[in-house]
Amino acid sequence: MAQNSMISIILPVYNAQEYIEKCLDSLLTQTYKNIEVLCVDDCSADGSLKIIKDIAQKDKRIKVLSTETNSGPATARNIGLDNAQGEFIMFCDNDDKYSQNMCAVMIEAMKKNNADLVACKANIENKYLDEELANYINCNPTGTFNLEGHLKHIINVLLWNKIYKKSFIDEYNIRFPDGVSAEDDAFIIQYLSVIQKYCGLKDCLYNHLFRTTSYTNTIGRAKSDEKKFDKIKIIKNMYDFLIKNNIFKREEEHFQNRVRAELRYMFLYAKSNDDKKEIIRLYNNFVKNAEYLDYKKYNYHYFYKRMYKRLNPVLLFSLIKKCCWF
Repeated sequence: MAQNSMISIILPVYNAQEYIEKCLDSLLTQTYKNIEVLCVDDCSADGSLKIIKDIAQKDKRIKVLSTETNSGPATARNIGLDNAQGEFIMFCDNDDKYSQNMCAVMIEAMKKNNADLVACKANIENKYLDEELANYINCNPTGTFNLEGHLKHIINVLLWNKIYKKSFIDEYNIRFPDGVSAEDDAFIIQYLSVIQKYCGLKDCLYNHLFRTTSYTNTIGRAKSDEKKFDKIKIIKNMYDFLIKNNIFKREEEHFQNRVRAELRYMFLYAKSNDDKKEIIRLYNNFVKNAEYLDYKKYNYHYFYKRMYKRLNPVLLFSLIKKCCWF
């Protein structure tokens, strides 16, 4: 196909000197040549920045950008978005690799199917990876369809196995929220809220090295003690986005499905009964202060009755009874 549309690949980098050269090589040797690679160094303390700059001297498709202070992948990716010149956006983690034809296959599927989002499967390089997580990584449905109702919810919230249209990102100012884990969730949830057509491929085009210590390992960061309640912020981020763009009514089913998923996730990884009570308190506090939400419809008790009867109902009911709102 004609090499006429640029793809901007955003690559946040932090202390990745062991992996970054192979990662960049997989991007620069793509069969689809009209790309730019925005390497955003987040104040690496190793030799990552020097490696990037050396390679950039040889291939002008690399743009080297930097954060002012070590700020995390959300800030790095937002800097990439602010500087991207391509019609399409893709992401890569600094320890992963693209298959050689990934860009070509993804953009061809985007244009052929007139899709707003295309997702592929991934090869996972970690034999110790949890089977449930591995299944989630490749759970995206295959085929092309219009995104209506619950269909938006069944697409996973991984960044790197997808291609996006920059026009939607710019029109709705879609960005990664700073200071929370699972910022990937927020970005993709916003994007899914404003698009109509999806295409899922069977091809395994992305090569993901799963490391629990990875800089961009959202799952690992989301389970850490200091981030264990951040999913409440993701719910609020989605609500604020829908209200700001006057699309809450249209996207309410999508919002309800997301709320259920985020609450279920937090309870799944809650380490104590106190944590579970805090999840309920934080969520109900959000609903009470959300101007356009009906508290009787959205309070935690409602979701308990509708969604959690199969998830240790005796414990959850006892927790609810301890909450001052009930």
